[in-house]
Amino acid sequence: MKRSPLELSNTNIQKRHRKARMFRLLCAGVTWLGAALLAILLIQITLDGIKWLDIQFLTSFHPDSLIRPVLSLRWLAPSG
Repeated sequence: MKRSPLELSNTNIQKRHRKARMFRLLCAGVTWLGAALLAILLIQITLDGIKWLDIQFLTSFHPDSLIRPVLSLRWLAPSG
């Protein structure tokens, strides 16, 4: 039994739609996997870093310690 060109076209369209849907699901899955791994990494880094923080580290900030780096970067800025 021979199929008409319209039936062949319809089956091709269905196959392409199915492939497109599978590709979208694959891309979404890989994106969510990357986001989940990034979240896990950030949580691990945060939990490891919290051990190093203490009240002395947080309160020992001196305003002069910020001025020098800012002034040293000034020469990099283009003069206008």
